[in-house]
Amino acid sequence: MAHINDLASLNPFPLNPFMGMDSVSHLRERAACHPDKPFLIWAPFEGASQTWTWGRFEDDVARVAGGLLARGLKAGDRVLVHLENSPQTLIARFACGWIGAIAVLGNPALAAPEVRDVVEASGVRAAITQPKLLDAVASSKGLEWIAVTQSDAGEAPARPPAHAEAFERLMGERAPARAPDPLAAALILFTTGTTSRAKGVVWTHANLLWGGKMAA
Repeated sequence: MAHINDLASLNPFPLNPFMGMDSVSHLRERAACHPDKPFLIWAPFEGASQTWTWGRFEDDVARVAGGLLARGLKAGDRVLVHLENSPQTLIARFACGWIGAIAVLGNPALAAPEVRDVVEASGVRAAITQPKLLDAVASSKGLEWIAVTQSDAGEAPARPPAHAEAFERLMGERAPARAPDPLAAALILFTTGTTSRAKGVVWTHANLLWGGKMAA
């Protein structure tokens, strides 16, 4: 019998409870089963509440993913998602995963120099943000484009955003579904940086599914 340390040599694919699926395939499966059930209820500080059913949310994700593809992004590319909690935050994260891109999650409390460090360390190509965070993101060099939401997590911005395209313009044709890969990178999160410079931590799709399973 092979020693446990030799199991990898017997099977080049590591054992994983989520083989054959990822966070995006899980979304598609749930949307197919319960298209009209509520998935997300958004009650902003300003304006009326909105409800995303599983079907609506999945379609928005697929269409934003199509917009990312149309702008030249591909699997493995890094996209800065620098937003406060909002429906667009979730849509952007899932849209990146839909095409195999990696969402780099920016802490909204970061100052412009810290945002630049995150962008540089991650090799970010493009960014999705909101009006009050736009200046900090725009200070980073090398970004091919920036998309900005209409509001700041539901609150009307103090001034209209400039030098960026509207998040809604990312909505395009539905992107084709990819074969799920639970071991592919899904997110890059950064530590708080309280004792030293923030460090990037990679989460795979399997990490996300496991976290969701355990939290539920």
